[in-house]
Amino acid sequence: MRNRNLLSALLAIVAVFSIPVLTEAQAASLNICCNPVPGSNLIHISFIDPGIYAQFEVTVNAAPMMVLPPAAPSATITALVPVPGNGTHTICVRGTMGPTGAGPPSCCQVTLPLPKEFIRGDSNDDKTLNIADPIATLQMLFGSLPLTCDDAADANDDGAVDLADPIHMMSYLLNGGMAPPAPFPLCGLDPTLDGIDCLNVSLCP
Repeated sequence: MRNRNLLSALLAIVAVFSIPVLTEAQAASLNICCNPVPGSNLIHISFIDPGIYAQFEVTVNAAPMMVLPPAAPSATITALVPVPGNGTHTICVRGTMGPTGAGPPSCCQVTLPLPKEFIRGDSNDDKTLNIADPIATLQMLFGSLPLTCDDAADANDDGAVDLADPIHMMSYLLNGGMAPPAPFPLCGLDPTLDGIDCLNVSLCP
């Protein structure tokens, strides 16, 4: 009986040491790349799968966010990671082998700019709405006049500055057409997530 117990103990020890453990020499850094998605609180992350991890843990500001499955070795893994609003955030990815080991975290810092207030349709950024605003948009579209706030020039709020915007403004100003969407007629933040933004808009009163 004693020999049988000894044999069982030896087999258990062998089984424990047979579990693959990720050593420091085997661990691979992931070299994460992070790029903010314009007009949103999403960060596009990407990294190369070294082919040795069972899964990848993603954290935002040290808080668990998501777990990503592996891909093929040397394949690029991508994901959209939400962050809690504007400011500076730290995103880390770490490859793990379950309970038996983990690689070093690979981190990046991203800073989302604070949103700027503007008046929709106020293309020339003088805090008044008149015929000068669609003219400023036309000068930008067909000339070289830069605008301080593309969001303000996007009079119909479709996420692009084009001919439809000065037409929308002239219809509103001259023919009593539909008013521009919010923020209008007072300063405010853009409620729509899109790919355009304000760069150097003057302070709202």
